[in-house]
Amino acid sequence: MKSLLCVFLLVLVLVEGCWKQEREALIALSWVNIGTDCCEWVGIECNTTTGRVTKIKLQSYNTGSLNYSDFAIFKDLTTLDLSGSGISNCTRTDQGLNNLEVLDLGFNLFYNAISILSCLDGLSSLKSLSLADTSVMVSFHDFQTVLETIPSKLLHLEVLDISYNNLSNEILPSLRGFKSLKELHLSVIGLDSDLHIQGKSML
Repeated sequence: MKSLLCVFLLVLVLVEGCWKQEREALIALSWVNIGTDCCEWVGIECNTTTGRVTKIKLQSYNTGSLNYSDFAIFKDLTTLDLSGSGISNCTRTDQGLNNLEVLDLGFNLFYNAISILSCLDGLSSLKSLSLADTSVMVSFHDFQTVLETIPSKLLHLEVLDISYNNLSNEILPSLRGFKSLKELHLSVIGLDSDLHIQGKSML
């Protein structure tokens, strides 16, 4: 009887093609409401078995300060692409995002180290991070601080992209703390030559 009830509830939740609560959360994030199945919306990918959202490519955000609690409903979210969405800092949440592995913060207007690091709190499962083109308003010293702090926050980080930032070869010592890193993107950051390095031996 209990199993039948669970099946009934699951069918009820998925009656519109995706989880109703997740669909409503996407609409609250100003998603254009096209069709009832949010898994078919632009920028959204779902688990084909459970119907839960696993990837979000945010088109834009209502305010410059991103509140991670807006994404807490997405329990199976593994990829969050916030690139070019107009955010300048983040507010963490103690719930949800435990499965997030890929985060793209590129092409946003952060203004100091704290504003960038605020977007990395509570994301202990993160494996891939993009900070491409985020230093327009961030000083060189602040970007150094970010790179020196990330290893203590993201212990499982394997991929880091800091391309298209106004840096120089002097930034390289700040990368020594990344023990689990396997891939590093350094294109167009003011080095002697563009680099895309793979393998732990790079550091």
